[in-house]
Amino acid sequence: MKKESQIINPSRKVFNYSISFAVIFFLVAYIGTIKSEEYGMDVWGIVFISGFLCICSLVAALIFWKLTRETDNSIKENKIIAKFEFNKKEWAKFQNYEYDFRKNENIGIFIILSFMTSIIFILFILFIPEGKLFMFIVMLLLIVFYAIFAFVIPFVSRKLKKLSGAQIVIFSKGLIYDNIYHSWNMPLSKLEKVVAKEKPFAHIEISYSFFDRLGPRQYCLIIPILKKYEKDVKKIIKELQKSNKKKKKNKKK
Repeated sequence: MKKESQIINPSRKVFNYSISFAVIFFLVAYIGTIKSEEYGMDVWGIVFISGFLCICSLVAALIFWKLTRETDNSIKENKIIAKFEFNKKEWAKFQNYEYDFRKNENIGIFIILSFMTSIIFILFILFIPEGKLFMFIVMLLLIVFYAIFAFVIPFVSRKLKKLSGAQIVIFSKGLIYDNIYHSWNMPLSKLEKVVAKEKPFAHIEISYSFFDRLGPRQYCLIIPILKKYEKDVKKIIKELQKSNKKKKKNKKK
């Protein structure tokens, strides 16, 4: 187990992308509003979608701004509990299991989002006479968009992740998992469970709860444990559980 302070903050890149997308979608919505008299009611579908995506991007930017600050502080204050390195072969072996583990969760999210989108757009189609065909096409495109994120991107991601190694860094308030920062230090979120398991392979399961657009959720991260890290497992679990208890006590005060 290695403890180092020189770690790249992955949340910063996502924050920058979120701000960029927010500006782009705002400009599209603004231009669409100005041109509405010229193009008629059809343009309002684009304005509505762009405005919605702009708001989503701003919310994401706010979230990742907090995560960026939190990660920077954790790195500066050296609150690193453990740091694992996986070479290409070790990480590729784990990706097949990870893909199967996430598949059912992605199917559930796809069904819920598609259902909600269909209800909203069907109401628009029924009560707004103009642009029915356009709104129907937009609805289908959104469902295809959800399908790409639920099925295509995870499949491609698994293939790409097999091409390189990975790094997992565990902090007291979150962890960097293959260049993605997960935190249980957000409002209405907490560390739920940390356990070590031997089957189907040696690993640590870290579960944390949070709220998102679909309501309360619990997410489980699976950290494969190589033989060279086995001696550190009990210490990692003990430190995470200890920091979680401290967080609960502070909340009660």
